[in-house]
Amino acid sequence: MRKYHDKEGLAKIGMSAEKFNQSQAGIYILIEFTKEYDIYPVQAMVRQVIDKKNLNAVQPDVCFYEEDNPVAVVVIEIEDHENFSKCKKTVKQHLTEYPDIKEGFAFNIDKKEWVRYAREGKKITEYEGESYSEYLDADFETYLENYDI
Repeated sequence: MRKYHDKEGLAKIGMSAEKFNQSQAGIYILIEFTKEYDIYPVQAMVRQVIDKKNLNAVQPDVCFYEEDNPVAVVVIEIEDHENFSKCKKTVKQHLTEYPDIKEGFAFNIDKKEWVRYAREGKKITEYEGESYSEYLDADFETYLENYDI
């Protein structure tokens, strides 16, 4: 894990600078998605459970839910380079465990690299370098262009 200087005093709020950075990226994606789609039948949330009916379900960094479905349809996990392999496995596992999820994304915050996972029937396909969600018609990479992460 990388070492950070605690210039912002993040230790006082119980969050490492690294995790704060990842949460910030998720918030930026949420903000830009909301600005782009004023009215959209999908709700975007940061650090929410995949399945709203199961409060013990895992909490990806960003979840997108359809109006009438308590299970996320698109999820994003954000991780540093050291833990990125595990992050990719986690996203694939989300799609395996929750058939309602159409797409999952893993974002390497250090290298600014994306991996998209798409459900194609019962098969889950990996697309290296893709940040565009076909299901949401949204390009997550462009949402982070104006932010220093």
